[in-house]
Amino acid sequence: GAALTGGSWTVNPSGFLSFAGTSLVALGADATVRVSGALFSFDSLTSLASNAGTLELFGGRDLLTTATFVNTGEIILGAGSDLTVGTFTQTSAGTVEFGISGAGAGQQGKLVGTAAATLGGTARAKVVGGFDPQAGQSFPLMSFTSRTGTFAKVEGLNIGQADVFEAVYTNTAFSLNSLVSAADLDVETI
Repeated sequence: GAALTGGSWTVNPSGFLSFAGTSLVALGADATVRVSGALFSFDSLTSLASNAGTLELFGGRDLLTTATFVNTGEIILGAGSDLTVGTFTQTSAGTVEFGISGAGAGQQGKLVGTAAATLGGTARAKVVGGFDPQAGQSFPLMSFTSRTGTFAKVEGLNIGQADVFEAVYTNTAFSLNSLVSAADLDVETI
């Protein structure tokens, strides 16, 4: 396989991008791949095993790679987009962002590991589309068969000064639970 070492590549809905039958196994630090929409074709990414650049999935676009996957860069999973990998490792330099547009199925970006996960670096929650989380809601963001470690930092847990989410780790999942209703934080006058 080959490495994409630089450049910015965008594949829009119903788009197609191919590298003449070459499978990409790595995104370099200066490479950005942004994929949007469920009807794209980018077969070259199905062997992707490492990301040091930026990998963005939006608009319900899912990507399946059964490879052992190491993230030292940034993965951005828009609401409704899933990245499925084998064993997943995120180093201290890595970041994974999860879009959340609602509490229902298909309204969060998700990372699915079909094997073990080693967590480090940063996880970021990004509430989008005007969604207001309600107290008691749970947002499953990652699943795996077993876990080692936790994220060093989880961003996006607050709205203003108020804690809205708590990070929850189990042996097989990472999720956010809503502590309060975001609408209760709206202040019109004092």
